[in-house]
Amino acid sequence: MIEIYTQPACGPCIGVKGKAKSLGLDHKVFDVTQDPDAYERLLALGYTGTPVTINTATGEHWKGFDPDRMAALAQDKAA
Repeated sequence: MIEIYTQPACGPCIGVKGKAKSLGLDHKVFDVTQDPDAYERLLALGYTGTPVTINTATGEHWKGFDPDRMAALAQDKAA
């Protein structure tokens, strides 16, 4: 599963959510403007902006829209 940390009116956030859905990735979305705990989790990882994606299985995380990395997650899931 992946966690996607987003905020409203964030173009890259929309891209990450759409890509996760199109790839069939199991995911949960957190709006950091509405969820203070989610925002604190981002800060603890050293991020101050969105989108941030966290692979909960491995702990790997990154900021931004990285469709290649997301496709690799989908391939790993299929294997």
